[in-house]
Amino acid sequence: MLNKSIENLESYILENYYRGYDRYDGLHSPIFKIPFLNQQKFRFYFQQITSCLPGNFRSLLAIPKGYNPVTLGLCLQGLAYLSQVDSEKKDDYLVRIDF
Repeated sequence: MLNKSIENLESYILENYYRGYDRYDGLHSPIFKIPFLNQQKFRFYFQQITSCLPGNFRSLLAIPKGYNPVTLGLCLQGLAYLSQVDSEKKDDYLVRIDF
């Protein structure tokens, strides 16, 4: 059960190239390239709305996935642990750590 969960998480991370959405990434939307929408109050409210919505509407708003330093650090830590535990895939994990 635990191995299956780790494999599912690992495949999800690799499929997305270590990228994901951040809670406060609403301002990366191309909507703000429109001059009259690029105002401070609108930006503030838009940021609050996108961070508090119960669903994930970021793809509809064309917000790209990005790198998160904390997530990358946790991935490095997890790969380091896995390289110590799984000797068969150790070389694969070390290559990904170097990447």
